[in-house]
Amino acid sequence: MKELVWVSSRNGPRAALPSGMEVWEVIRWWKLSGENWEKFIESFEDKTEDELRLAIDHYAANPDWIEWRLAREELWTEERAREWNELIQHLRQERDQV
Repeated sequence: MKELVWVSSRNGPRAALPSGMEVWEVIRWWKLSGENWEKFIESFEDKTEDELRLAIDHYAANPDWIEWRLAREELWTEERAREWNELIQHLRQERDQV
């Protein structure tokens, strides 16, 4: 059976499937499927059931961090990301004018 891998990020290491998809991303789909296994696996033709179970098992053992990450991702709507990017662009322009 495959094992999860750890990927580096500026926020620290994160658990991912061997194929590279991070566990929190898999769990987002798990929750969107209503935690219905058959519906869930239909979304992942390129993943094995073993890989998907790895993610769900990791979530069961570490729900706090993954729930935190899911909540954080919900904050970043397209509109919010666009506003953030506009702010960054504005600040860079101001900096460059100095």
